[in-house]
Amino acid sequence: MVPKILNPTLIAVFRSELARKEISLVALAERLDLPLPAVTRIFVEVEPLTVDTASQIADVLRRDLAGIIRQAKYAKAHYPNMGEPDPAERSAA
Repeated sequence: MVPKILNPTLIAVFRSELARKEISLVALAERLDLPLPAVTRIFVEVEPLTVDTASQIADVLRRDLAGIIRQAKYAKAHYPNMGEPDPAERSAA
């Protein structure tokens, strides 16, 4: 599904920028503040998936995954009971 922010005119502008190699899929995802897989699905027919593009996508996904893992470790360290029911709620049940 294409986000509402991307009207047909805007999509055409970005596609022409991609076709002329003025912007990469990764830069476009950051500019639109959209996840890279969504941007890839919208625009991949303009910029064929090359080794460079695939490498950029893998780097972004790796960075995103590392961030998620870091956040989970932080949450577990600082909030060890997060996600568990409150003891008062448990005894009431």
